[in-house]
Amino acid sequence: MHTMRPAGSIQELGLREFADTLPPDTQMVEIGCYAGEGTALFLTRVAQITCVDPWQDYLEFNNADTPIAMQGMTEVEAAFDAMAATAPGRVRKMKMTSVEAAALVADGSLDVVYIDGNHG
Repeated sequence: MHTMRPAGSIQELGLREFADTLPPDTQMVEIGCYAGEGTALFLTRVAQITCVDPWQDYLEFNNADTPIAMQGMTEVEAAFDAMAATAPGRVRKMKMTSVEAAALVADGSLDVVYIDGNHG
């Protein structure tokens, strides 16, 4: 399984710096959660987080001349579920696209929407 934010990487450090700015009562949604590496960082600051991801194989366009096939999402989702189990009652999982999830979230109910889904 691919690691999106290796420990000590600029991606991990930048996300940690952002997470450190969030007040504990932040109402937050993370779009594109993969295995939950970012979610775990956010949980060091916020009391609860809604996580939106379809956890389906897809083509990744992030920093690539040609798309990269992201496969094995069943294993990735299991890793996310294991991470979420370490924070019972604090992770709301929405296995769907961001468009589908947006229809279920009340307008004005969020402080932060962190978008890190398919980069196409």
